[in-house]
Amino acid sequence: MSFSKNLYFFICLSLILLLSVNSFAKDCNAVASARDLYECTLEKHPQSEVVSLKTMEAEAVLDRSSQWANPELSVKSVAGENAGEKVGSTELELSIPISQIWLRSASKDVGKAEKKIVDIEAQ
Repeated sequence: MSFSKNLYFFICLSLILLLSVNSFAKDCNAVASARDLYECTLEKHPQSEVVSLKTMEAEAVLDRSSQWANPELSVKSVAGENAGEKVGSTELELSIPISQIWLRSASKDVGKAEKKIVDIEAQ
């Protein structure tokens, strides 16, 4: 009686492991050994997913800090007549916030620091 219980337990455990290996193989391409299964479980671990998302966020912050804000462009045009002559003028104004010039390097440094923190936490 105990032999059949052990056999039943072994068969169930084997099926569970086989199914789990197949489900990992779908997500991790090809699992050929126990080492591959171990690496795949580490790769699919929730903490690993969080680290990859934080890395992407840090890269986005770094990318954003290296970009310039859109400048504002305005055009004013005046036309008319003065003493029978047609006269006109056009003004073109391009404005960039001056604070961007000195804050840009600081925000880049903050972005790089956040990226380094995430990389250290990932390790």
